[in-house]
Amino acid sequence: MRTRPRMLVAVMAVLAFVVAACGSDEPATDQVAASGDTAQEETAVPEDEAAHEEEDEAAHDEDEAAHDEDEAAHDEDEAAHDEDEAAHDEDEAAHEDEAAHDEDVDMVIDVAMSDFAYAPETIEVPAGSTVKFVFANEGAIEHEAVIGDEHLQEEQAEASAAAAAGEDHAEHHGEVPLIILEADEAGELIVTFDEPGEQFIGCHIPGHWEAGMKATINVV
Repeated sequence: MRTRPRMLVAVMAVLAFVVAACGSDEPATDQVAASGDTAQEETAVPEDEAAHEEEDEAAHDEDEAAHDEDEAAHDEDEAAHDEDEAAHDEDEAAHEDEAAHDEDVDMVIDVAMSDFAYAPETIEVPAGSTVKFVFANEGAIEHEAVIGDEHLQEEQAEASAAAAAGEDHAEHHGEVPLIILEADEAGELIVTFDEPGEQFIGCHIPGHWEAGMKATINVV
């Protein structure tokens, strides 16, 4: 009968020891979990900082790219402005040249071209004068105006006929006052008449002179 109480005591002691052992394991487990969480938190902080740095660098690169684009656009604007100024300077130079020409001009005569005539048909200018002829082609086809004496008109007629036939022709000595205008076009010739005599305006497109497209200039 005494053996059973002893055995019961022993069993209870073992159970108490097991319970105590289990109880001591739980804090250890909690400690491991807590240390794991801390490690994760410590690891997450550097990752957030790296991501923030990458974002800052990306934003900085975008700002630099936008700045470069602004500088490129500014350079383009300056180039366009320089081109506009150059064009303006050219226009002014051309205007000054034209004004200088006009200062040397003694007379301005308007001449209308038609199919196949000039108007006026007879023009009178003083010897030694410089005349600006302003031509307007009011006809339906192309016309030309050649200003010179009868000999020059004959040479130009031969040259035009040779060119129409595909043949070579000797060039004129000196510059020939000549202008070719399409329908509805306008242009001008400036000619100085040094000596008295008879000059002509002629169109030597094949068939035009023969059709009567000529005007007489009396230099007096």
